[in-house]
Amino acid sequence: MPPPPVVTIASTQQQRDDAFAVRIAVFVDEQQIPREIELDEYDDVAVHCVAYDGATPVGAGRLVEMTGDDGSSYGKIGRMAVLEPHRERGIGARLLDELEREGIARGIGVFKLSAQLTARGF
Repeated sequence: MPPPPVVTIASTQQQRDDAFAVRIAVFVDEQQIPREIELDEYDDVAVHCVAYDGATPVGAGRLVEMTGDDGSSYGKIGRMAVLEPHRERGIGARLLDELEREGIARGIGVFKLSAQLTARGF
């Protein structure tokens, strides 16, 4: 049995680009979401997480620190994507866990998950 994918917080531009590549493959190519909607202004300030199967990026997600209408801050987790051949292996859950850990380390205590309705089961 192959080793499980490695999940890491992106610390280099290459890792960020790998996360973007997964998102483009899933959201733009597979789901036909316009690229200009998928990649947005939050990508510059977000914490990006990427999963690798060997050297191949297979999953991604991001965390953005937001401010609510009442002035409180929270972490918005979204743009969760796993390439189709790698789904149902727990990679999405591991990405979510890693983003929550990173948010807690940054002092974020409340998280909101942004997802499509089709991902409700996740």
